[in-house]
Amino acid sequence: MKKSNTILTILLFVFFTAGAFFTVGSGNEAWGQGCTIDIVKLIQGNNESFEFTLDDGKPFQIFLSDGDVFSYSWGPNTDLTITEVLPVGWRLDDVVCFNDGVGITDIDSIGIIASCEDLNGGHTECIFVNVDPSAIPTLSEWGMIAAAAGLGLVGMFFAIRRKRAQAV
Repeated sequence: MKKSNTILTILLFVFFTAGAFFTVGSGNEAWGQGCTIDIVKLIQGNNESFEFTLDDGKPFQIFLSDGDVFSYSWGPNTDLTITEVLPVGWRLDDVVCFNDGVGITDIDSIGIIASCEDLNGGHTECIFVNVDPSAIPTLSEWGMIAAAAGLGLVGMFFAIRRKRAQAV
């Protein structure tokens, strides 16, 4: 047990003195090269965890829930493909990106391709918005009362009209 704590302490010391503060990326960030993306997850409907696949030549998966943010860095002259594995019944409603040195190309309803265009380091933040189509809004109780009152007024109008037509 004591030996594992010593090894862990040495590893932590090496990481912190080398300047690698546990960031995920290609390693080019230390020289000011490459780009960074922040992926923000927004979900309209039931809260669920969504699987993303990131691929800049080394594919891997992450899982994000509502409000989660994930930062990733990749090298210059490299494209980063970000796709979302959608659970049954869900759809990707929109991807909104705020770019600075990163080109964004939409992939039909499943994700984006981010191109690192600024060799000195670009940054973008992309918000992935998902909608649960089964969460169709219905009339509230007040809406139902208003609909009933409207139908009552229409019925009353036709009743008065019919009575006047019979009187003539």
